[in-house]
Formats: sequence, structure tokens, C-alpha cells
Amino acid sequence: MTEQTLGAFTLHAPVARGGMGEVWSARDPDGKRVAIKVISGAHPALAEAMRREIQVVAGLDHPHVVPILDTGEVPEGVTEAPPGSPWFAMPWLAGGCIADEPPMDWGELRDLLVALLGALSHAHARGVLHRDLKPANVLLDAAREPMLVDFGIGVRQVLADRPDKPTRGGTPGVMAPEQSRGWWWAEGPWTDLYALGLMAWTVASGRSAFVAETVQVWRQIQDTRELPPLQPRFPVPTGFEGWIRRCTARDPADRFRMAPDAMRALFGLDDPSTAPMARIVGSLLDSSANTWAPSLDGPEPDPIPASIPLPVEPIPTAFVFPTSPPASSSRPTHLAPSLAPLRVVSLVGRTTERQALWDLLQGASGGEVHGALIEGPAGVGKSHLARWVTEHAAELGAAWPIRIRARVDGSGGIEDAVEDLLHLRDAADDDETRRRIETLVPAHASEALALWRGEVAPDRRSDVLRAVMAERAGRPILLWVDDAHADPQAVGFVRDWLDAAEPPGLIVVTVRSDLRSQDPQADELLATLRAERLVLSPLDDANLADVVRGIVPCSPELVDDLVTRTSGNPLLAVHLLLGWLRAGDLVKTGSGWTRVADEHTGSLETMWREQARRVARTPDHELALQVALALGLEAPLADWSAVCALLGIEPPLALLPRLVAEGMATIDRENDRLVFAHAMLREALVKDVPARVHATCAEHLEPRESAADRCGWHHLRAGNVSAAVDAMLRSSDWWGYRDLMRQERCLDLAVEWCRQLPPDDQRQMRARVQRARIAYLRDDHSKLEQEAALVMTWARTHGNRQYLRIAHHLRGLAANVAGDSERALAWFQRALAFADTPAARQRILGEVASVQLSLCRFGDCLASVEEALTLEDFDEQTRSWIALHGIGALIELGRVDEAARRLAEEEEPARATGSRLQLAQLEVTRAKLLVEQGDLPGAEAAVEASLEHWTASGLAAPTTRSLQQLLGLWSGRRTQLDPIPGLDLSNGIHRAALVEHAVLEARWSDIRDITRDAPQDIPSRMEARAWWHAACAAREAGEI
Repeated sequence: MTEQTLGAFTLHAPVARGGMGEVWSARDPDGKRVAIKVISGAHPALAEAMRREIQVVAGLDHPHVVPILDTGEVPEGVTEAPPGSPWFAMPWLAGGCIADEPPMDWGELRDLLVALLGALSHAHARGVLHRDLKPANVLLDAAREPMLVDFGIGVRQVLADRPDKPTRGGTPGVMAPEQSRGWWWAEGPWTDLYALGLMAWTVASGRSAFVAETVQVWRQIQDTRELPPLQPRFPVPTGFEGWIRRCTARDPADRFRMAPDAMRALFGLDDPSTAPMARIVGSLLDSSANTWAPSLDGPEPDPIPASIPLPVEPIPTAFVFPTSPPASSSRPTHLAPSLAPLRVVSLVGRTTERQALWDLLQGASGGEVHGALIEGPAGVGKSHLARWVTEHAAELGAAWPIRIRARVDGSGGIEDAVEDLLHLRDAADDDETRRRIETLVPAHASEALALWRGEVAPDRRSDVLRAVMAERAGRPILLWVDDAHADPQAVGFVRDWLDAAEPPGLIVVTVRSDLRSQDPQADELLATLRAERLVLSPLDDANLADVVRGIVPCSPELVDDLVTRTSGNPLLAVHLLLGWLRAGDLVKTGSGWTRVADEHTGSLETMWREQARRVARTPDHELALQVALALGLEAPLADWSAVCALLGIEPPLALLPRLVAEGMATIDRENDRLVFAHAMLREALVKDVPARVHATCAEHLEPRESAADRCGWHHLRAGNVSAAVDAMLRSSDWWGYRDLMRQERCLDLAVEWCRQLPPDDQRQMRARVQRARIAYLRDDHSKLEQEAALVMTWARTHGNRQYLRIAHHLRGLAANVAGDSERALAWFQRALAFADTPAARQRILGEVASVQLSLCRFGDCLASVEEALTLEDFDEQTRSWIALHGIGALIELGRVDEAARRLAEEEEPARATGSRLQLAQLEVTRAKLLVEQGDLPGAEAAVEASLEHWTASGLAAPTTRSLQQLLGLWSGRRTQLDPIPGLDLSNGIHRAALVEHAVLEARWSDIRDITRDAPQDIPSRMEARAWWHAACAAREAGEI
């Protein structure tokens, strides 16, 4: 019989078969025995599960996780596995499994549990859940060291960058309740700890706790039965049973949250007791002899509660930075260049930066909040350093890691982070969303639900998100914001967290220094972050050489060549080496891998292009890869399929695993996205994407209003600048009051792109007018003046009356922001001369009325309002805004009944506009009316409602807040107030607030100063009331 081979291995015979695969005994070229696993059927799901297992295990490096030696695809006629299906080789473990060779005393059992907890800590910190932990999946090597195997249903879950949605699976009698119910979104490290607790019970007692042949029976047992009392085969500590019960609590919230917590609790147990021992008979897997099978109807003994106190610190109080290099990796490197793309490259060097991060982490464990900004050019190891501290913090249980990844297209990572944190992407409906939120963050469920629905005011979003993250973590948080230079929203969130100084945590921000200038907003925010700055320079030659040697054994000549070519950039070195391996440009010699010939080793971009052509294989696959590259660093698979169809090709699903196998991308299964391995790789390849692909992407995205900014980028790259500007202006309109920061980003891009259009194109002015509007809403006088001047110059140059009116309007707004109401009124009245349409005239009259109201010219205000409301062809929102000015004037004139009637008439039209600012104005007007009617509590409630609407638009409202404080004084509910910020003597409402505050504090000299410095105009009724209060109080105090 001809010997069968897989890769470099000679197969002997199958030795085990499971539900998804079989294991063969084999020999490597040196005659050493190994085990090779292949799938046992042709179903695509089996091949996918094994590929996932290979990817998961290849990324782990722990002495108690079995390593993968090599991998490949099964050729025709070898074993019974389908041709093209995956296989992998692993060391032969000669000691059997712990089901057959269980621990014989407490010391052996504790060592076993410590080893497994160490392996789980390592896997969980890298986002991997095992999900099938049982005695049969813990093998022993020749030295009886336990090795965790069979990650076939393992997934990247809670601590992962992008969690996967796992397939249903597991072993009845082992699965945690959330796993047996299919609640994948509730799984986490605690899920594996449940199975470990059952394993501990089994190996300690010599029998399984329950028998369950099916998931349905197991669920019934979990719902109705408690773990029976432990009868150990040998002495165990008194608290050990309590430790097991905490691991196996029905509710995940009652279990240890992370494996390091369980390990510390285990070390905290006392010496073993001398209680009566149980006797073991036969194998742990012999269920007929050794399994305790409960009657589903009969009574059970009283269990020992899981609440036995355990002497455990939930978080370590100090960390020791490793001053010497770690022990050599447990992962063999003498074989398998095929595994190199899947391995995680070890962090080398950066000792100073690591020590700085470790010190900050130590402070976070003590309840503090610290920030670290890691900055440097592409490829020097920023993300690698951030990942290092993230994984080590999680492996110690010191912090719960959360990652926010910015999007290059401007769609912020905050929304993605919320969805990933609460696993909401695939929630079928609102009921499912609510169930998940209430399960995962019960203490903040209502706030989290409102956050998800977009119902939280912008100024509270950061507070709510921090609270949700803190509850989800249950300990200090390590937040990693990656590529922050592209996401001002995420940087703003970090700034708010650092300023608030709670909840405790370490916030690590990574930034590409060469891209900071591309987003001025993000750059400005980054410059003001209260964070320690770690600037990464190129890696020195010695450390870079260590990086290269850690991938595969290389000859000294190859190491020197890579170090010279890449100038201290580890990413370039890694990708060059992997590219040469894939292309067959290296041969293995006695001194390690060596280059074949210089002519095959071009630039990194050239190598990536060759790799892309090798992966694509056919023209249709090449076109499909170009579509994915065009769609972004993270390409939604639904968009990818749709664009492929528009281009006339079937979406080639076979392309995706090849991209993953080559290390070019990963699949984000929960969110159905193809994620390219690095921004530099995509930046190099996207240059070759033809214009027609970008044009087709734009065609696909065109109907989607929320994707108008992405559509604009595609139009630009397709060479259609005019369509790109139109799309970005549509995006600006869509974001509007939803997110002013994102709207401003769209407008900045529109202004930049408009420079490629003819000088008389009005769209550049449209973008500038919108930017001026945002400056006005933010009280940014200098920016508003700058935009107004540019619009004025352009309008005069091109003789455009429409924009002359707008420029005068903007100048009036600028004067208003500066507090010069008289000058503002003059500019608005000049703007009326250019108002050639009823709608334009009405809008300017509204501004005139607003200024007249602030100047206490109530009769003039009413006249302007009446003129405006008689005009036809008006915008309903503008009409409502103007009408509210008139109601305010009626209140000040004492015509309270008429004001009340008109306010009732305006209620529905104002709400119908849907404008947050309109609703804020409605509530402020209502508050003024209620003050006149003597209903001060009602007035305060109206002001509170106004504040909610105002802040929901993303803006501050100093005048409204002043009114709120003033109303609080009038109602007598506040006896002590902080100084009121932002008030000036030119505003009647502000003067009233200052007077009332001075009365409360009995600062009579302040009142005299206000009397001396205030403008000598007619006071409003609100101000008059304040002066009356002051006079009465001063008389009672004997001051007058």
C-alpha cells in the first residue's frame, strides 16, 4: 500500500474520530510522531469550523494550549476527507486525557486547574472562548502536563476586537445555561469557567454530576436542579466546593467574571480538610458506573451554597513589569511557514513605552483614570504596543478591554463600539434588543436602550456610554481607540472621560502622525488631550532583527537584508518576509530561510499587488477584490455582493477564505464585514481600483441618505467632482442636527473639493454658509466673521444678490454673537434690501424681530412679526419660529391671555417641525408665560424640557441655563448657587439673573455696580421683577 502524505508528514492510521473530524497518527521528516486532524465529511460548515480552529489556535502561544505545527489543504485521494478541505498537525500527546488519568490528590488537582485557568486567561485575553471544555479535551503530554485541545467550536467573543457569532454547539452536561439556550450574546469568559467548575467537580469526585444525552434534557436539569454535594476522592480545602459552585452558578453574574479571578480565589483556599472521601471506580467517562443520574421528579440533598466567602482580591493591586525577556515560546517554529501569516508577532523592544503603560495601568487599578497617546508613522508598532498592554491587562484580570476602531469614511467607531459591547447588530427586533440589554447591563438598561435608539442628548451620551461600559466590565476598563486621527467623535469621548475622571481605567489612543493633518477637528482635540504622549520612532536594528527571527528561522543574510530594506519599520519587515515566503522566493537552508534571487524581491507595494493577483486567480475574482478594496478598510459583505451584481459578476465567496489564509483580511462574522489586515495594505492596493468600480459603488450607495458621505468619496475617486460635492452637501444636510461635528466634517470636505470647480459655482458658497451657521450655533464669533467675509467678497465679485443678502444676514448674526444688538439690527435691515422673495424676506424679518425682542422693543418686535406672518410662500419652521418671537413680546407687554391663546395655537405646528431648537424655543416661551401666570414649578419644568431639546442638538444654551437658574431662585428651591457663567450686562435676562443672585448673597455693592454699569434702557418685565425683589430685600436689610 502506497504511503499517504499530508505536507511534510507521513500518515500511518486514524486513531480517533469525533463528530466533525478524525485524528491520524503520522511522522514528521525527522521521524517524530505527530497527530494530524482532518474533517470527516463534505459539509462546508465542517471545513469552515476547522479553518476557524486553525486561525484561533495559531494565534495563541501558551504552554498549556496545544500548538499547531503545520496546516494545508487535503489533496485528491488522501484520507477520506474532501479534496481542498483543511488539515493541521499538532504534537503527539502520549499521556492520554484526564478522563483516564485523573489527578490523585489535591496538589495534582490544583496544578491541573491552575494550568487550565492560565490557558483560559491567555485565550480569553485574546478574545477566544473554548466553549467545549471537558475532560476529553484536556490531554497530557509525556511529562503529564495538561494541554487544552479542540477549539473546533471556539470563537472570538467578548474581549475580541470584533466578536464572532458562534455556531450552535457544545456538549450536553458541560454547556453553561446561556450556551445551551443559544444566547451566544450572553457568553463570555464565565461560560468556560462554568464548564471548568463542572470538570473540577467531576475529577474531584470521580463521577459526572449529571447525565444529559440531549440539550433539551440538559436545559431541564439546569433549570430545576442544583449541583449535588461534593464527595471528593481525596482531601480538598473547605472552600473548594464553594469555589466550584461560584464557577457553576446558573446566573453568569454570580460566577467569577474572568479566569484570573477564579485563579486568585483558588490560591486563597485553605489547606485540604480530612473529610470522608469518595471511592472512584473505573473511568470518568464510564457513565453507567460512575455518573450520578438525578431523578427529574425526586428530591435532592441540600446543596452547599455558592456564596461561601472566598478570600480573594477582585483586581491585583500591583503589577510587576517583566524586566527580562519571557521564556521561549511554546510554539514550534522549525516547521510550517504556512502558519506564519496566522501567528501573532511578538512585541520586541519598546521597554520604556511598555513600562510607562504599565505604570498607568497600575494607577487605573487603584481607581484612577489615565490616558496614553501612542503616536508615530504607519508600521512602527503603535497598534502592536496597544494590543500588548490590552492583552496583558486582560490576562491578569486587571482591566476589561474595549476597542473603538475609527472609520476612514468618517462614520464613527462609537456606534460600532456600543453595538459590539451589547451584541446588538443581529437583534431581530426591539424586544430582542431590550432582552439583550437588560441581561447584559441591568443597572443601566433604560439608559443603554435610549442610547441605542438615539434618544440620549449629545451632552449626556459620553456619561451614559461610560456607565454602560463600566457595568459591562465590572472592573477598571482598558479602552483602546485605534486610528483616532480619523474619528473626532471618538477623541471627544476620550476627552470627556479624562475630564470626568471616572470610571477608573486606562485609555490608550493610537494615532498615525502622517495623517493627523487630514482631519483638523480630530487633530485639535488630540492636541488638548490630558494624556501621556508616547512617540514611537523606528525600531532599532537589533530589535527589528529579533522581530524577523521570531516569524520563521532566517539566515543572517536574510535578516540583514530585511533590516536594511525596512529602516526600522516592523510592519514592512513582516509583510516583506511573508510575501517572499508565499511567492516561493525563499528556500530553507541549514542556516535558515534564504532568498533565492534578488530579482523577485521588489517593493512592498509590488509584493502586495502580486499577492492580490495570486489570491484573485480569475478576472471576476480580481474585480470582486477591487470592489472590496473600494468599499473601505471594513467592507460590508452585503454592499460587496450588491456592487458585484451591478458589475455583472456573481459574488465569489471562495475568494474570502483565500484572503484570510493569505493574511490579507479577516471576516467579521457578527457584522458581516471583510476587514483588511492593515490600512497600509489597502492604501497600496486601492490605488489600482478602476474608476468604474468606484462609480458603481456610488450608484449602489446613492439611495441611502446616511451613506451620502461614502457616496461622495466614491464619486471623487471615480473622477466626478461635481457629483462628489453634491453627495457631500446631501450628507451635510442629513447629519444636520443629528451630529454637528460630523456635519462640519462633510462641509470641510465639500469646501476642499469645490476648489476643483469653476470659481462662479455657487456650491462652494452653500458649504461656507452652512459652516457659518454651525459657527453661529457654537458662538464662534471669529469663524462666523471669517465665513461671512468670504461670502460677501464672492457675492460682490459675481454680482449675486442672493448671496449678498446671505452675507449681510451672516454679518448680523456675527454682531449678535458678539453682543452688539444694535449693529446686528442694522445688518439685518440692510439684508432686507436684497430679500427678493417672500421666504427670504420672512427669514430676515424673523431675525429683526428676535433682536428687537432682546432690546426690549416689544412694539417694534410685534410689528415685524405681523409683517412676516402676512407674507406668502413661507417655510413652516420659519413661520413657527417667528410666531414664538411675537408671543414673547406679548408676554413682556402684559398681554398674557393673548399670549396664552397664541402659544396654544403654535404648540402643534412647532412640534410638527421636528426641530430640536424649535422645541427648545417653544418651551422657553412657555416658561416665560408660566412665570407671568405665577406657576413657577411649571416654569422650571418647561425650562428643563427646553434644556433637553437644546442639548440634544449638540449645543450649549447659556441664556436658557441663566433663565433656569433665575427661575430656581424665584421658586425658592435653591438657596445656594455657584457664580453664573457667561452673563453680561447687555442682556436683560442676564441682568435679571445677576441681580437676583446678588440679592441671594446679600451683595449690595454688586447691585450698585450693576445699577451703575447697566445700559439705561427700558427693562423687560423679567428684569423689572428682579429689581423689585432687590429693592424690597435692600429695604428689609436697611441698605436703602
